[in-house]
Amino acid sequence: MLLEVQDIMVSYGHIEALRGVSFNVDAGEIVALIGSNGAGKTTALSTISGLIRPTSGAIRWKGEDIQNRAVERIVRDGLAHCPEGRRVFPGLTVLENLMSGAAARPYKKSEIDDDLALVFELFPRLSERIKQGGWSLSGGEQQMLAIGRALMSRPKLLMLDEPSLGLAPIIIEQMFDRILELNRRTKLAILLVEQNAAMALEISHRAFVLETGSIILSGPAAELADDPRIREAYLGV
Repeated sequence: MLLEVQDIMVSYGHIEALRGVSFNVDAGEIVALIGSNGAGKTTALSTISGLIRPTSGAIRWKGEDIQNRAVERIVRDGLAHCPEGRRVFPGLTVLENLMSGAAARPYKKSEIDDDLALVFELFPRLSERIKQGGWSLSGGEQQMLAIGRALMSRPKLLMLDEPSLGLAPIIIEQMFDRILELNRRTKLAILLVEQNAAMALEISHRAFVLETGSIILSGPAAELADDPRIREAYLGV
């Protein structure tokens, strides 16, 4: 097992954002974390990546506790977090944004070149705009850039927070096709937080449903997609 989150609790003052949340991600699989706004999905990813510290519980990466590790060490150990809102560095070019993702890893030119080639193969538009400022890209291109930047850390697990947010439907389909292609080609494990539950369940192996800070359902993604409760609450069926 790559990642194991066990009974984590996170509080913002007197507000409990996560209450005894447990889930896991195995090597090579896509796991979706779905739920409504304010359910705690983004908090869960931020806690795993070290941006927020849990008040209790354990986060294990390859069997080792990491809930108190520095953010830089977590990235270097193989967890990459692509945050909600893309957060592209506006003053940097596309290439400089991508290279910033490699800052925490040892510099080996051949590996860097290989990883850039993979990013440009997945997202050809980035190679066409390599000298443009990150701020000048469209929303879809900025999301490609944010994912590419995360891939440049050469992760074993990629955490994606709302990759479809604010994108046109046709761009959303293309984005999810690329996420699925990435998993199939590289066997990279992916933890996907996504409000578009239908698309998330379609490409995922397993899923967990988070509501008001607690996991209320879990199982194979295909089974959850057929669950009447999920269909009514998240799929509009």
